[in-house]
Amino acid sequence: MLVYGALLIILLTKTMGHPCVTPNNEPAYCVSLFTCPVLLTTLGSLQPFALDFVKKSLCDPVPEDVSVCCGSLGNFAETYRNTTTRTKEIQNTTPSIPSTPPPPPPVSTKKNFLASRKFCGYQHTDDRFVSDNNSTALDEFPWLVHIVFLDDADEEPEQYLDRCNGVLISNRYVLTTEYCGTFAKSVKLGQYYTNATVTCTENADLKDCTEPVLEVSVEEEIHRVNKTDGWHDFALLRLATKINFSDFVRPICLPLNESEIMERQELVFSGWGATEQGGVRKKRLIYKPTNVSECEKLDDKGLGNVTEITPICLLPRDKNGDLACAGDESGPLLYSRKRSQWFADALITRVYSKLTDINFCSNELPITGIKITMDIVEWIISNMRP
Repeated sequence: MLVYGALLIILLTKTMGHPCVTPNNEPAYCVSLFTCPVLLTTLGSLQPFALDFVKKSLCDPVPEDVSVCCGSLGNFAETYRNTTTRTKEIQNTTPSIPSTPPPPPPVSTKKNFLASRKFCGYQHTDDRFVSDNNSTALDEFPWLVHIVFLDDADEEPEQYLDRCNGVLISNRYVLTTEYCGTFAKSVKLGQYYTNATVTCTENADLKDCTEPVLEVSVEEEIHRVNKTDGWHDFALLRLATKINFSDFVRPICLPLNESEIMERQELVFSGWGATEQGGVRKKRLIYKPTNVSECEKLDDKGLGNVTEITPICLLPRDKNGDLACAGDESGPLLYSRKRSQWFADALITRVYSKLTDINFCSNELPITGIKITMDIVEWIISNMRP
């Protein structure tokens, strides 16, 4: 216990910056935003004045990082005292009901329904050294979502009812493919191993654990096309409750202009596809885009002619130590921009194999994905609401 305490003190000392004063006039230290859980939680809480408080907490910004004065409160002290009172006052006030409902907000305004660029796509893993292999850290890819199907979905065997993925794009919405968005029952957030609610790792005398997996019901499926027409298409899942972000549950960024959807030389993807169902960990693989014809000749269903859909074909990198498998469908294909901010480039729609069995893995054949273009982003935004 003494050894653990000593190591903890050393780690804290190394991560502390110089002294500072928070907007609440509280003495604190200037540290990286990603080592200040109080302010990270505040960013995802939607509390009144939360974003303004974080802005006023900025201190000594340096390239490749965001530094904040990290105190004990994540909002203005006056806001903490008055929030409960204001909530009760609002609940006790009978609002006037307009004769006609207000028009929906324009798409340009609805972009605010996506996760803010100030915290989407950031992960704690990028604050430290990560080896170039297929192993993932406990808090890596916190936007990855595990989708659970309804029990009668396509009459699939029970062991395949949760073998689909998606990505969290806001505190209320998950982006997935048409196939995985059909019959979606709930989503699991913050998962590392498929058979564990909490996963821990130990290194020397230090023990690191995930938060408990959060399972949230799906309130609504939003489909771009009819359910039977879109094997290679997108779907949105609206969750029953708003999500609070943490180190293990965070949203991914979506491209908002053409420069962010340019073709990349390599893309990273993650998922839980495997030949077995028990104890599958989150993985990391790297694939390189190739000519779409390489996938077209393998796909007996065809890549589809759905309007506004751009299929992509990718081959595995030689150094991949893991395999793409059945169950990786709808996993995100990702790229990282400056300051290690991650974006979703596409979603996987098909993993190919020489086997006819439903249970397979392959590191030889390509995979197919569908690109998140500006047309798709506009469709996503136009279908979101608070």
